[in-house]
Amino acid sequence: MHYRHTTADDLESVLRLSTEAFFADPLYTIMKKFCKTEAAYQQFIQISQRAFIRSYLTTTPCLAALDQDKVIAFAILEKPDHQKTDFLAYLKNGGWKLLRFVGIPSLIGYMKLLDQIMEPLNQITVPNWYLAHLAVDPAYQGRAIGSNMLQECIIPLVKEQDGKLLTLGTQTELNQRFYQKNGFTSFDHRLLTWKEQELNTWSLRREV
Repeated sequence: MHYRHTTADDLESVLRLSTEAFFADPLYTIMKKFCKTEAAYQQFIQISQRAFIRSYLTTTPCLAALDQDKVIAFAILEKPDHQKTDFLAYLKNGGWKLLRFVGIPSLIGYMKLLDQIMEPLNQITVPNWYLAHLAVDPAYQGRAIGSNMLQECIIPLVKEQDGKLLTLGTQTELNQRFYQKNGFTSFDHRLLTWKEQELNTWSLRREV
């Protein structure tokens, strides 16, 4: 396995990987009731992921783990001085297509839910790198791909840039335990509610 920075040419491969990896993630399943079919739900994730990834692909470090020439894991890192992606930028990068599934009020409400998730992380006052995304191809999960990418690629890159702190958020207890095994400490846990649905969210940090 080896690593490299991604380019715009990688968009479709990392989009496919991320869509499959996050298919059952609570951050998306909370929106499933708006989709009439399983295919529509998958399309919702694809559109959301495309807008999210396009917002970052040329503006911040995006990294790929490869098995020969196949991308098997993908990560997005935000530098401490990275300008946060706002709602308009998200719409500009294709997020507006989600309106075929949800109305504007619900989409704005969903974005506000994402803001609530980020609150504990945004309250950190010292410069920090933020792991905005880490996805492993489901066919390769269970092989320590994510741990290896963290230890061999992501953390060394942060250190090379004189970074001292790496932060992230997750919405599953399984992922929380995964990151704790990789040296992260959970410093905040919240149970959020939106449209009569509950969403657990954890914020974690690690000194590097």
